Amino acid sequence: MSSSKPLKVRMLGEFSIEHDGNVISDTEGRSKKLWLFIEYLMTFRGREISQNDLIDLLWPDDQNGNPSNTLKTLVHRARTMVDSLEYMDSKDLIVYKRGTYAWNGDVDMEVDLDVFESHIKNAEQKDISIEQKLNEYTQAIELYKGDFLPRLELEAWAVPISTYYHTMYTRAVAETLEILAGVKDWDTIIQISQKAIEIDPYDEKFHIHLIQALVNTKNQQLAKNHYETVKKMFFERFGVAPSNEFNALYKKVIRTMHQPENNLETIRSQLAETDQESGAFYCEYEVFREIYQLEVRNSARTGQSIFLCLIAVNDNKGETPNQRQLNNAMSKLLLTVNESLRRGDVYTRYSPSQYLVMLQMLTFENAQMVIKRIKKRFKHEYPKLTAKLETEVIPIETLI
Repeated sequence: MSSSKPLKVRMLGEFSIEHDGNVISDTEGRSKKLWLFIEYLMTFRGREISQNDLIDLLWPDDQNGNPSNTLKTLVHRARTMVDSLEYMDSKDLIVYKRGTYAWNGDVDMEVDLDVFESHIKNAEQKDISIEQKLNEYTQAIELYKGDFLPRLELEAWAVPISTYYHTMYTRAVAETLEILAGVKDWDTIIQISQKAIEIDPYDEKFHIHLIQALVNTKNQQLAKNHYETVKKMFFERFGVAPSNEFNALYKKVIRTMHQPENNLETIRSQLAETDQESGAFYCEYEVFREIYQLEVRNSARTGQSIFLCLIAVNDNKGETPNQRQLNNAMSKLLLTVNESLRRGDVYTRYSPSQYLVMLQMLTFENAQMVIKRIKKRFKHEYPKLTAKLETEVIPIETLI
């Protein structure tokens, strides 16, 4: 049993071996240890691996039984599965020699890892043209269906390998998106960045490119929605705020959302709130900042007192709670703040654990009373929360 056609091995996004229409894949749901054995040999193909090392890999905590016989049984099952490829005798693929096992590295194979890395290295040559670089990167990106052996993401030996290829992929995507932005190929940027975000949703660069491309293809509402989704994700998943570059995108999106309009009544209807909700006005930080600057100017002219209030969520030790507790407390605090303020008051989320409020009041005492009311209401409505509110009120004239 032999064939001139090579084995096609996929290790990015899933594991599979294909030959002439016959496929074995780790999506089939067989024994995890069976796949671990085959995938480990394939990863280090050509390397002779001792029985003891394989036993430690497959049964690290097993102190009983006869691991050598158990390993032999597993090898037999692996060879039986490999025989279904109808490529060559499985004993010539999974080779046993002097107490070691190895995947035969001399057989003809097309391994996606090798092809992927080859395209990246070609693209990074110094004497290559921009067109050639883009072509190599594009082929590499298309080949990257997901991270290295994702079902083994918790295996210590697989982590650095996965990181190596993932870093290579994100670098290739970043370089490609920069090249495409230079030639204003927005549609391709959208396509590549959306796929990259599916693989790595936490790389801010991909989101920035996607939002910019959506704006440039007149999809401002989609850009706005994506901005808001990503900002919420960064707050809730990581407890951090996006970068200044990312936040600045919001102003760009808003500026480009409307085409010229000669009918003032139409413009007025667009400016009106779509729903007449009670409570204060919540907005993104960039909008809050501009409203604040406008109110500072008005205050200088009218003499009306305006106060800036900071409300922070801490635990009983005065520290930021863990992420789950923080997300829960901040979502409930959002409701409390909204329901405790007037419709003309403005507030925003300043950081993962803080809200900023702008109050137009006659006296400093009035502003303090509002904040005390928020604290009292929050404690009363959510008595089981361990979160504690820390607040500060300052008149804006001290900031001018």
